Amino acid sequence: MKAPLASTLLLASIISAGQAAIIGFNEDFTGATLDPAWNTNGSGGALDAANGAYSITNTNGSGGTKLSRNEGGTLGDYTHMVTLGLNSFMGTGADVKWKTFGADGFTEIVFNSFGNVRQFHTGGNLYTNVPITVADGDTLSFKQVYTLSTNTMDVSYSVNGGADQSLYSGTGNGASGFQNVITSFAEVEVFEFGAGDPVPTITIQEWSLSPTVAIPEPSTSLLLVGCFALTAIRRRR
Repeated sequence: MKAPLASTLLLASIISAGQAAIIGFNEDFTGATLDPAWNTNGSGGALDAANGAYSITNTNGSGGTKLSRNEGGTLGDYTHMVTLGLNSFMGTGADVKWKTFGADGFTEIVFNSFGNVRQFHTGGNLYTNVPITVADGDTLSFKQVYTLSTNTMDVSYSVNGGADQSLYSGTGNGASGFQNVITSFAEVEVFEFGAGDPVPTITIQEWSLSPTVAIPEPSTSLLLVGCFALTAIRRRR
């Protein structure tokens, strides 16, 4: 069994050589404790593992309450999704911001408690004051799909698990467009700009970042190394 296993591992290493992608994750917040890969900021965040959610609240004057995760790897195709539960948010005078940062800048989707969404990309808004019909108790999901070969991002939202609704499709702001706005870190922030009760509270129910890696054709040198190694394995059998 050792020779076939070695052959399989070698072939896998040859196929994967030269591949690069962001480091992904898939979080549903059902663990007994918060994954240490997450970073918290502010006093208004708490894991609610029993309900599979991370709760975030914020009061005016205390700064934003944030949950973030450091990323890494190399830019490639990816799908980035988050699902938010609007526990007590609408009409509270607050923003919930979903942000990503990378070597070439950042982008953020901002949904406010008046029911409007906008997206900022380095240099200005891509769209602004797009109304979304939701109420407290609903879930609101956002999705970003980035394609490296065309340097384009498709952005959409859905309510209560319904069909995706397009918000944006394009290359972003500036001459170089989006490029890398993902490999540093991703963040959700709740910020109350109003005052008084009730304070805004949302839950993060699901959050995922899924890299899509095309398998390139191996180089001639890699193929030769693989052939020599496999021949050596066969001779030892």
